[in-house]
Amino acid sequence: MAAEKKIFFKTDKIREEIETAHAAQQQAELSKRISQWNGFVKQYPFLQDMISDKLKQILLATFTSATAKAMPPLIVDPVKVAAATAVLNNFLNDPKQVGKFSQISKQDLVNDILAKIQNPVSIDQGGLNLCGPNAFASAWALRDPEAYAKGIIELYTKGKAEIGSVNISVNKSTYKQNPKPILSPADFVLLPAIRHGNNALFWYNPAHDQGFRAFTTPSELAMWLESIDNATVKRYESNAITPQELSRRYDNGATIIFLIEMEYFLYNNPSLLQTSWSEHYINLVTQYSLQDQPHKLSSPVGNHYITLASTFLLSNDKNEFTFSIWNWGAIQSVTMTLERFQASVHEIFVLDNE
Repeated sequence: MAAEKKIFFKTDKIREEIETAHAAQQQAELSKRISQWNGFVKQYPFLQDMISDKLKQILLATFTSATAKAMPPLIVDPVKVAAATAVLNNFLNDPKQVGKFSQISKQDLVNDILAKIQNPVSIDQGGLNLCGPNAFASAWALRDPEAYAKGIIELYTKGKAEIGSVNISVNKSTYKQNPKPILSPADFVLLPAIRHGNNALFWYNPAHDQGFRAFTTPSELAMWLESIDNATVKRYESNAITPQELSRRYDNGATIIFLIEMEYFLYNNPSLLQTSWSEHYINLVTQYSLQDQPHKLSSPVGNHYITLASTFLLSNDKNEFTFSIWNWGAIQSVTMTLERFQASVHEIFVLDNE
């Protein structure tokens, strides 16, 4: 408990700055400070339960407002949503389909899947190290909501499912776990199963979320993405594709995911690289998984996956770009120079039909 209090007091300044920026309606500063807060919550989930009601309201209002501003192509095709909704209604009304998760009712699961297919931005890894499965699940719900709904239903009722040629399976020890402190029902069924089903040597359990057990290599993410709606995945160094080209591809319906060094990308602090033994392992795995690629990645560390949520806007005065990202269940605006973008982005995945 003493350690928790020490960390809580350590974040006092950020909490104060969030409230100050909110009161002054300084949106750029507010977004920056909330990103910093999310970084701490990712490492220490208990912080979320210790904040004031006022701060909770600010965070909720900010995320609700930001999410509502999601721009195409983050809007799901209504025809596809209707098809997915029919699948969910059939599942809900079929008494023969019974769930294995004792703490998640069919109704709660269906309600959550419906919310996710109508707004995939709300898919959220919470404080867990599941940014890879989160990035994939968000792209899946966005581009093929019917398959996304069917996959979760199969996991819920059978404990396993197929995504194209990719097999995913539930860790049976999660069947009796309560998802509420960790994830929403749909995210709890799907995200850990994606990671657990693709771990060759180690099981994955959200109740024991550990670095190397949760980490997704770039090659794995590319394989998962290629299972979605027969699209192709192209992988780029950050200096091998321009913001203008990324904007063009985004406007044409591409789903674009970045593997970033989080501290540098979100907080402009390249010195805060945490080099625990598990992250050394992650870096080695990442480098090994990419050694057969035709390009060499210049950024030494990639530790978080995010999704592009807008085109890039250039500010001629500062030689900076402003754009939005989809991260931790919300849309966030970021501004940075091209140099910082190229230095902090480890790899770019472009999912489209070009």
